[in-house]
Order: sequence, then C-alpha cells, then structure tokens
Amino acid sequence: IDQLRPYGHPRRGWIGVRLQSVNAELAEGLHLPTAKGALIASVTPAGPAEAAGIKQGDVVLKFDGKDVSEMRGLPRMVAETPVGKSVDVTVWRKGKQVDLSAKIGEYPENEDQASAAPSSTDTESDGGDNAASGKIDSLGVSLASLDEKARTKYSLPDDAEGVLVTDVDQAGPAAEKDLRPGDLIVEVDQKAVKSPGEVRDRVKSAQDNGYRVVTLLVNRKGDFQWVAVKIGKS
Repeated sequence: IDQLRPYGHPRRGWIGVRLQSVNAELAEGLHLPTAKGALIASVTPAGPAEAAGIKQGDVVLKFDGKDVSEMRGLPRMVAETPVGKSVDVTVWRKGKQVDLSAKIGEYPENEDQASAAPSSTDTESDGGDNAASGKIDSLGVSLASLDEKARTKYSLPDDAEGVLVTDVDQAGPAAEKDLRPGDLIVEVDQKAVKSPGEVRDRVKSAQDNGYRVVTLLVNRKGDFQWVAVKIGKS
C-alpha cells in the first residue's frame, strides 16, 4: 500500500543478473572453500549489477549484511530490498573475497530477464589432445575456432565469441555435463579462450596444478552457464 500510493504499482528490487547454484564440483573448480553462494551466470548490460562491478563468474556470498547460503535465497533478498538503496555485496572472485556496493534498481515490468533470476540452464546439480583436430580427450570434446561457416551452420550471431564444440564423446566427462555440438566455450577457469589450443593449455595447466576439474563458461544460444567438468585420463 505504501508503494501503491506514491507510485501506482508495487516496486520490486532488481540488480540484473542470472544465477546458478554452486555445487561441490563448481566450488572445487572456483577454488571456493565451501559450496555456497549464488554464482553469476550473466550480467545485464547497463544494469545495477554491472554498475556495481559485479562480474560474470562471481559468487555472491553476502548481500546487504546477510549470508547467501544458497542460490535460491538471493532473488528474494534482492526483490525485498527498497529500490534506490545502496547495499554491500561480498563476492568470491578468482580465489579471494571482493567487497562491492550496489544500488538497487526497480524491476522493469517489460524486463524478460528476472531479478536475480536463476539461469534457465541452472543445474542443481598433457591432456591427450590433438592440436590439429581440436580434440581434447581429457574432456571428451572436439573443438574448432569460430569462422563464418561455423556461424552459419549453428546459427551463431556475429558477436558470439568463444571456441565451438563440434563433437562430444558420449562416454566422456563433457557428456556428463550435457555439453553439445554448437555450444561455445567462452572461458576456462575464468579466462577467455578463442581457440582449441587455448582450451587445451588451460586444461593442461589445471591438470599440472593438481586440479581435478575445470570450470567452463558455456554459451548455448545466448544462454550462459557455468559447468564444472572433470579432467579425465587420456
């Protein structure tokens, strides 16, 4: 009622992000001590989160002084925060905590991206590579650099970036995470990749440092999702 009188409609808080749950494998891949928080799958351009410096791949641990123990708690926290209020946000970024401040915006009625909404692909859930073919046996995928032929075949927009998945070994680790031909691997362990060789190097680096999984930022027809893929034996 207090909002209806001055504004004519109820106002919901909004920051402009899509979220994923953090499971044990993602926590390991992100070097997060405990599987908790809300993982940022994507950030709305020019939205409050972007203005606050929140980035794709951050894990929100605290919001306005409250612990974010799991992903589903954050949307309610945001929606119930008064529009225009500045709140402290603590995120996990590349192995350390970062403190930020975000000014809460108003959820746009015509906004097709939810206020701190779960991603539609949210899941509760030497590498033996052949450089010429782009095959990475340790992940069970074949990759290719993007070119016009690939963009046409998979209906990829001109501004799409990353490394194209061309084939998936159904007995391999990538298939367990539902990677498919036409997916784009945009980042490996939060570092951008643009060629099969760069993916190979990131996987080998993780393997050499004793990590059992790598985190991939996957773009599937414009929908971004983080997945933690086990590094198999070649």
